[in-house]
Amino acid sequence: MSSQNTLIGQAPAPGTIINGCRIIAEIGAGGMGSVYKAFDESLNRHVAIKIMHQATDNRIGRTRFLREASAIARLDHPGIVKIFSYGEYNEQPFFIMELVEGWSVRDFITRSRYIHNSEHSISDLRLSGYIQESAPGTPYFLQDHLTNPINDPNYPGRVRKLLASAAAALAAAHRQQVIHRDIKASNLLISNDTTLKLIDFGLVKKSGDSELTRPDQFMGTLSYAAPEQLMGNRAQITTLTDIYSFGIVMYELACLRHPISAEDPAAIVAAISRGDIVSPKALNPHISTEFAAIIMRCLATDPAQRFADATELAEAIHKHYAAPTWFSGFKEILKGWFLRETPGEGASPQPSSAVLPAASTAVAGSESPRSVALRFLDSARKKFFVSFAVIEAIEDVRQAFELDPGNADILFLLCFTLNTIGERAEIKTLIETSARLISRSDEKAYGKYQLTRSIYLLRDYEEGRKQSIRLRQIYSDDQDFHFALFFCLETLGNYNEAIEVGNELARFSRKNNIVAVAQSECYFSVMDFDSAIEVLRERIEKYPDYHNLRLKVIQAQLLSGRFEEAASETRQSLEKDPNNMLLQFYFGRILSLMERYQEAFDTMRRAVGTPGDEGLRAMGYYSLYRLSEVLERPEAAKRFIAQARKLKPEIAFMTNQELADHIKKDAMPGISEELGKREWFATARLYAQKICLDTLDVRAYTIGNYGCTSVLVVQKDGTIKHQAIFSNFNLHEGEELYTQLWLPETPESPFVDQNGNILTSAFYPTQGKISGGIVSLTFAEPWNTGQSSYICCRLSDSQLIEEKHRRRFVLPHLPQPACRRQAFLIVLPIEACPVAFTQQPDEIVDYPNSKVLCYLPYLTAGAAFQLEFNLARH
Repeated sequence: MSSQNTLIGQAPAPGTIINGCRIIAEIGAGGMGSVYKAFDESLNRHVAIKIMHQATDNRIGRTRFLREASAIARLDHPGIVKIFSYGEYNEQPFFIMELVEGWSVRDFITRSRYIHNSEHSISDLRLSGYIQESAPGTPYFLQDHLTNPINDPNYPGRVRKLLASAAAALAAAHRQQVIHRDIKASNLLISNDTTLKLIDFGLVKKSGDSELTRPDQFMGTLSYAAPEQLMGNRAQITTLTDIYSFGIVMYELACLRHPISAEDPAAIVAAISRGDIVSPKALNPHISTEFAAIIMRCLATDPAQRFADATELAEAIHKHYAAPTWFSGFKEILKGWFLRETPGEGASPQPSSAVLPAASTAVAGSESPRSVALRFLDSARKKFFVSFAVIEAIEDVRQAFELDPGNADILFLLCFTLNTIGERAEIKTLIETSARLISRSDEKAYGKYQLTRSIYLLRDYEEGRKQSIRLRQIYSDDQDFHFALFFCLETLGNYNEAIEVGNELARFSRKNNIVAVAQSECYFSVMDFDSAIEVLRERIEKYPDYHNLRLKVIQAQLLSGRFEEAASETRQSLEKDPNNMLLQFYFGRILSLMERYQEAFDTMRRAVGTPGDEGLRAMGYYSLYRLSEVLERPEAAKRFIAQARKLKPEIAFMTNQELADHIKKDAMPGISEELGKREWFATARLYAQKICLDTLDVRAYTIGNYGCTSVLVVQKDGTIKHQAIFSNFNLHEGEELYTQLWLPETPESPFVDQNGNILTSAFYPTQGKISGGIVSLTFAEPWNTGQSSYICCRLSDSQLIEEKHRRRFVLPHLPQPACRRQAFLIVLPIEACPVAFTQQPDEIVDYPNSKVLCYLPYLTAGAAFQLEFNLARH
């Protein structure tokens, strides 16, 4: 077995050949043996060799070592290290196994804690060489992070995603009756951000095996031990013991801290026995309630209270890390409409992820990495475009990118899917990685790379539009260029052309449900709700179990004021899926719009108690706060807003009074100057602030749209000057660089913000049931969370209608695409005597030279406020 004669029990030196494998170096040691990195010269691959230590009781040691080799050999799972051969070296048993290079979970935790909890500065750690610079594309859990992962709201999701593979591996072992008995952070090796490798089966026990330890002998690692391991009764060691230890690992990785802080063995035993473990949310507030519950259920002192088996645990972890991004008010196209669903009978079948190899093992077979990457890409397209399964689609396309980062098709889809859920942080790294690999000589691939960079990194949608048009003309059979053009046109507010491109896309791919959702968005924006519903109903007939399509119908019904229809549609969907948090949330919103506040309150309580996304749960708690204020329940209101803030501290959840005080400070000097510093501007500012405040009212359904204060100034000669002030409040996390406004006509002036900045704008007339157009605006400064926004422009003048004995005022047709209050201020000369109102003013404010008639009606999308009155001639 060896090319060298060495003393019995002596460790092999570098260069030693064991079973055809040349020893390179020792890379680890445990209680039973040492592990060496070696090179298999016959198969041209690196391997790991574990050689048993010399043991006092060699018989027991050999039996246990053989058990480990036998257990690993029986387990065929990508999350369990593979064994290749078994033998003896210097009369000590060894086995050769798969080499997993990188860190263990323990390494990641230790390095993160040292970087962020030691007394050394980041710069000192860099200079000392402790912090390692990572190459582009390095998996997250194999990097040193300069910002503390605990402060990253996305970190718990990364943890769930990583640990899901390990839970599945543990389930595979348990199905073979194999109990590991030493699950801990150092026994889980990181392959990539979706795959862990379970190692060190040295204490493995198969159900029915004879015990190799005395009844009072503890085996395992104390800080990961379950309470039953400390009772001296080996018969109580079951698969549930492994689940407890796995819960410790989950807690430790999610919080970067062990759940038991005691160091003295007696104190550790006491803490484990009593179950003295605080919720992981207390250490990391970004951990969702559901994920915390999963961890704490694993750590129940009573084994019967834990998950029934590791399969159930794996399903729970996967369910919650794949939860949807919450519906965020349509700040970006399609965001929030992607749910994990099982297609109903008649729906397109999902590609089975079981037949797709993991990225870390795909190349071991006969297929090349590129061909496997294309299979992942095809699977991702079907999941994303047909089934709305964006989270699973992202998983597949990530795998594809790892295998072939120089594929422009893969890069485009990965950036597109990440953008739809607002996860833009890694797009820069992805594009930089691909830039070095995509050949400039491949005109199509390089063109798609440049297009991806323009749209998703630079967010230059006008340039993206130009590039998409050129590429679509050259490569008309590539749907990516069609979709890129559609996306740019929609984002720019050019809905007429976007609808035309959407029609082409629908013909291009008749199973592409994203196109239907995107088309409905365009119809919403031009307030053609019937056409939106028609497009969606056609898809619902083919895919009746996709609630995403029904949710868009509900949205159209809500916006157009068909509240009873929306309620009925939601009830039907809830009958099929009563545990859908987003549906429950929507039902609560509908009931609020119908002013059925107690029912809305009860429904929203059910929503926040349903498993789902934590961002949506936070919004549910904030809705409960506002409903509690309406229902005059101050104690409940305090409790609910505290819950919302705890779940999502990065969102500007304000009390009604805090919001009012904040908005009251908005002076709008730029708009005051634009209006000519009139005496009545105080009233215009007050109503613009009211409209801003109304953004968060329980009856406002805005999908991100601004409210409008129309100021119509009647001159003595009968001319009516028309100014529009648009108001909105950014509750949501993140910043906005662009926005869109609906106008009944082409504006007569530039757009000016509250600070007097002139905004870059483009006006796109719309063709629909309501005449007008969309203006696309670029902010002078990013619009951040917790900030108000006010934008002013001038519309065309009109005239009083001259009649024989009077003049008549008729309010222009001024619809808006939202359900909310809109303000209308009619400024008259002080001597004017308005009579015969079709609608009485809410108030009249007098000034020395003018009077202001004030109206604040609630309007649904597309509805126009009707107002006429007479002015007597003098």
